[in-house]
Amino acid sequence: DGGELIEIARGFNTVLSASTALVVAGIGRRLYGVLGGILAGLFFSVLPLSVRFAHLASTDSAAVLWIAMALLGGVRVVQQGRTRDYAFAGICAGLAGATKYPAALICIPLAFACFLNARRIWQQGLLLTACLAMVTFIVTAPYVVLDMGKAWEDLSEMGQVHLMSELASTNMPSGVYYLRYALRYGVGFLGLGVAILSLLWPGKSREEWLIVTATVVFALLLLMAESVFMRYALPLAPLFALLWTRLVWARQSWVMVVIVIALVAEPLYASLQTRRLLSGDDTREEAKHWLDGNVASGTRVVNLPPRVGNIEVLYPEYVLAREGLFAQSFRGRDLLSAYGFLAQQENLPPLYMFLKPDAILGQLNTAEPDTSKVAFILSYQHPACSKKEVPGERELLEKCIWIEEFSPGDLAKALYEPVDWYFAPISDFAAVERTGPLIKLGRVMVEETGGQGDAREFFKILHGILEGKVLTVAGAWEEAMDVYAEIERTPLPLADVLNLTYLYDFLYSYGLCHSELGNVAQALSLWEQALILREDDAILRNNLGVAHIRLGQAEKAVIHLSAATELDPKFAEAYFNLGNVLYRQHDREGALAAWQGAVSANPSFSKAYYNLGNVHYDRREWDQALRAYKKARVFQADESRIHYNIAQTYLKKAESDSAIAAFHQVLEIDKSDAEVHFRLGVLYLQKGMEQKGYYWLAKSKALEPEHPRTVQIQAYLKKGL
Repeated sequence: DGGELIEIARGFNTVLSASTALVVAGIGRRLYGVLGGILAGLFFSVLPLSVRFAHLASTDSAAVLWIAMALLGGVRVVQQGRTRDYAFAGICAGLAGATKYPAALICIPLAFACFLNARRIWQQGLLLTACLAMVTFIVTAPYVVLDMGKAWEDLSEMGQVHLMSELASTNMPSGVYYLRYALRYGVGFLGLGVAILSLLWPGKSREEWLIVTATVVFALLLLMAESVFMRYALPLAPLFALLWTRLVWARQSWVMVVIVIALVAEPLYASLQTRRLLSGDDTREEAKHWLDGNVASGTRVVNLPPRVGNIEVLYPEYVLAREGLFAQSFRGRDLLSAYGFLAQQENLPPLYMFLKPDAILGQLNTAEPDTSKVAFILSYQHPACSKKEVPGERELLEKCIWIEEFSPGDLAKALYEPVDWYFAPISDFAAVERTGPLIKLGRVMVEETGGQGDAREFFKILHGILEGKVLTVAGAWEEAMDVYAEIERTPLPLADVLNLTYLYDFLYSYGLCHSELGNVAQALSLWEQALILREDDAILRNNLGVAHIRLGQAEKAVIHLSAATELDPKFAEAYFNLGNVLYRQHDREGALAAWQGAVSANPSFSKAYYNLGNVHYDRREWDQALRAYKKARVFQADESRIHYNIAQTYLKKAESDSAIAAFHQVLEIDKSDAEVHFRLGVLYLQKGMEQKGYYWLAKSKALEPEHPRTVQIQAYLKKGL
């Protein structure tokens, strides 16, 4: 639960936004004196655009503070041009860009400020500002340099999503949207007109041209963006406050008081109403409290529509989505330790099973109601919620029995931003009592019993799967088997609480434990379930093939092993296993092709070369057999069978000297091989080297008195005597 962290961030943003009002007042004082500074700070403080986002945990308010401070530095550069002014402006610009990348556009007005001071493009002040901005940016956002490739990838993605994507766009041009909604209600109708008039009003001083430049730069950014959010207009808030002050300052009389009151009235009312709503209750919190008090942990829940506006509760997808973010910062056993820690906690919130509508439809029960077999439906209605119907939604709503409703008020009478996930109106506040969408809560009867298992059990499952993987890598099969067996006994439905990756890991690794401990049938059953999740996994296909081989099911083994080689043409082991099956089925050609595929995928695969040699030997292709055996010997010189088969092949080629040398290599590896001693004795006798021949025959008899060729050996030895 990150609630406490979010509260800290929201409180901190409020302080930063209030500080921005002081900075804007400081700029106003430099431009228009003490009274002008007070007015500028007041104007910024009442703008709904400022107040709305000061309540939220986002980077926007912090970025605007640095933008305002950089702007203050730019005004000082124009007015005085001291070294510390250039330095201050550059440091603040670097902080702005590091806080929120688009905020770095403040560098353009700062460059203009340097030009206004020195009246030339190339100057020491500009160089100092640029260098300090860059250094500050690198120091406060170091991974932009330390991992430049990833940084560029992220920046490109940000540009595609926010500048060119329709992910959060409306059916109107972005410029029209910002004028009609973000600025119209973010600064007020009169305020928007006054700001535009102030931009066009003649007689600007050099410092005021800096404000105009900054306004144009950030306004152009809004026009370029395809995705539209009200908070993107926040950098304009301090600029509009200064533009208001400029126009008001031109009328220093009772007229000025009237104008100030007129300017402040609408935004102040909107800000107070916004603060009331954002500081008050929310329908999502009310729905959450109802579930926590009335529904057992483990109950199935369906959100309609999913994603935008959904209540914030603990559910498997919520955890697993954040696991990816955790893994970006932590490595090794950190995730294992985190889940182990959570699995021991007593005060965890309830866990709910969030399912898609079509998944629940298949579990509906029309029989007598059973309170233990209930799924809950949450229907969200709001202008910001998706109107697109999801599969199974209509049928589910028809069968739902509604029991509770959590209403924010009359949504139809309030005006909401078209793209707004805060669910706070931007105008017509009187009809709304709280933030959030209209939530209708109902129930449907299902076939399976829900409400079993809690958050601790869920974290035990995740911890167990990760621990099991560690144990299998270490070869601790029995310990891993105990861990997976405990997971199998959980009351939580694994298919509902685990994503495909975790569920596959469980089935695959559990099957691996069974396989290593000799439970081939159980391993096969688990791997067949895993195959449904991931049909394109070559390793799984190979394991299934080997399991079928061990169970004597050759035809099924061929199917899976062939699939493994098709999925991964470089999978040497799958080719090797396929060749073994085909060879036992007397398909010599198929076996030969499979083993050739194995050595093509892995040129150092000794066993595949050895098997190729055996096929060529069976086919009396002595030269090919010899080449294959010698290849096998290169990569496995300590394997006596290879040298023995080389010797046998030389005998078939009538090359007795080479055969004798190969037999001697066998004895260098295994000096107790009585058969090799016998072969050497016979070969030496055939070559007329009787003393050596009788010596090796005698050694053969001594090593194995009951040798199958004992009678033959005794005949040779008797003849020698």
